[in-house]
Amino acid sequence: MTRERPLLIEKELVPSLSFPTEGLPMERQHQINLAFMLETAVKLGNSYKEKIRIICRA
Repeated sequence: MTRERPLLIEKELVPSLSFPTEGLPMERQHQINLAFMLETAVKLGNSYKEKIRIICRA
């Protein structure tokens, strides 16, 4: 899996973002990897500047 450079989104733009309501079709291992990467992103974000929370609902 290749890692892309993260996209910085200004907090003022967050309310204007939209996301699909249906989940993405993926294999179980990919879901596990994605969850790990999201958890790592939260830890890095929290240590960088302010406390953040990323919530993904199924």
